[in-house]
Amino acid sequence: MQNHFRKHIQKSLDLVYSTKQYKNFIILFAMATQTKLQDIWRLYTLNTKTWAPELKHTFDCAESFFDLWNNLPSLDTLHGSFFVAKAPNIPQWESEQCAMGGRIEVTLPFAAARDKPELVSQYVDSIRDITLSMLGNSIPDYGHVSIAEMNFNATPGKDFRVKLRVWMKPSTRNTITDVMKFVRETIAGHTGAPCPVLFVPFFGSYKLRRGKQFRPLSPDPKLLEQEINAWYSEPQRQNWKRPANPSLTVHTSQFRLDMPR
Repeated sequence: MQNHFRKHIQKSLDLVYSTKQYKNFIILFAMATQTKLQDIWRLYTLNTKTWAPELKHTFDCAESFFDLWNNLPSLDTLHGSFFVAKAPNIPQWESEQCAMGGRIEVTLPFAAARDKPELVSQYVDSIRDITLSMLGNSIPDYGHVSIAEMNFNATPGKDFRVKLRVWMKPSTRNTITDVMKFVRETIAGHTGAPCPVLFVPFFGSYKLRRGKQFRPLSPDPKLLEQEINAWYSEPQRQNWKRPANPSLTVHTSQFRLDMPR
């Protein structure tokens, strides 16, 4: 996919560089050959003081994503969270678009990064390709996928941890599992080995926190729907759109994708 996009870019640049006349026409032609995406996407970073997302860039073509990606700082200095979000989604779990969904998580642990530096580069390449599959509508169940979150935690000369989170709208377990398999297979294609993949539901994991304890949601469909109705009845959420069939799409606990034998 990346090579396909780059060929489009190179054709446009070659034409611009080799032509001295009709400058305006060439610029318009280069713009016309950009690889338009199906949706508008936005880049956010996380303010570590307020824990609020901050909008940094909006784009609707693949070339803009490569410009952003290729200008990331070096891996050994990266620190923080970056979000590539399909508009109008924003990277806040307690928002109308995200509240009843969840996120698929994969982490490259400190020990693996420390012992095998080449694994970090392979893993980051897989994050890039998974994000590209989201932008290009080639990931399974594209309509249910909303945000790619990348978390980098580097300690110069010591440790480096990389985490990928794929945010999903309310979805059935089969839909979530399809995306989890795609994420696992993409990473395995780069690293040569599968990795554990976890799904964390937002409502079930975060909403019902009481201090350091979690009060689990009821697996009973009727009681679960009561919990959800009570949450949506709060004044700030009364006009929010609720998910259909909450007993099917609102998950009461985390679950892992079984490793292939």
